[in-house]
Amino acid sequence: SLRYLPTTSVVYPTSNNIKAVTFFGTNFQELDFSNFNLCRVRLWENLQLEKLILTGIDLSPMASGGNCITDPLPFFGLVPNELDTRDNPNLRFICVDDAPFAATNFSDDVEPYVTFTENCSLSGSDYNVIEGNLTFDLNTNGCTSGASAVPNRLVITEAADVTLGTATNELGEYLLNVGEGMYTTS
Repeated sequence: SLRYLPTTSVVYPTSNNIKAVTFFGTNFQELDFSNFNLCRVRLWENLQLEKLILTGIDLSPMASGGNCITDPLPFFGLVPNELDTRDNPNLRFICVDDAPFAATNFSDDVEPYVTFTENCSLSGSDYNVIEGNLTFDLNTNGCTSGASAVPNRLVITEAADVTLGTATNELGEYLLNVGEGMYTTS
């Protein structure tokens, strides 16, 4: 667990048994946990953080609930499985191996302006935005009035070499950060 450290780099051994990471208030712009055996990632108030890389990780334990570490830790008790990236205002991308799976399973504790991507070359400084509202046309009037917001629905956009995903918020709004190119959104 790193809290409010001014450092901008930490080096972990390439082979490790780290299962849970917690970073609060650090100055990191990018965190790369590729190929770690993580079941908990908790990142809060990292004001410089633009990108998180979680490739080569089986994300299903984080999505399943339960406890990541079952031996009670002093002061902490059991450690739950989770991916929680709240209050990182510059975080735009979480790079994963399966963007639709991540967007479907982690929308509750990931801010709506964060996009799950399979293209790790995207960064916080070179992106465009696809945004909109997903509504259900109850009155068959073209959504001009009386349309209902569709919350927590997976929104995917794809280009020739990349799939990105997010989920709609409680108002049916979505935002996808994308690189340059032509995208098909569904």
